[in-house]
Amino acid sequence: MAIEDNPELKHVLVILLKIGNFLNQGSNKGNSVSFNLELLKNLKSAKAVGTHSKSTMLDFLLHSILNKSPQVAMFATKLEGCQDATKLDMDAMKEMLNRFSSQ
Repeated sequence: MAIEDNPELKHVLVILLKIGNFLNQGSNKGNSVSFNLELLKNLKSAKAVGTHSKSTMLDFLLHSILNKSPQVAMFATKLEGCQDATKLDMDAMKEMLNRFSSQ
């Protein structure tokens, strides 16, 4: 299990959670213990403001990791077996799951 047994990936997700809690400080979302994985799709499109307006949340996350925990950046090397999952037809997978759950 390349994902479950990957302490570096877990560390990346903890950093991401901490960033989100900092950004949402003072709101009801500012002290979260989890986040929806849909957030990962938005990392590249969430833009900064002001002098860093060309940066994205992904840029900030990578910068934070490389500055504070460069060894954590190696998490991707342990995800090699996960590439096959990107080739799955998600519509067909949903249909199969729907059929299975209705039995």
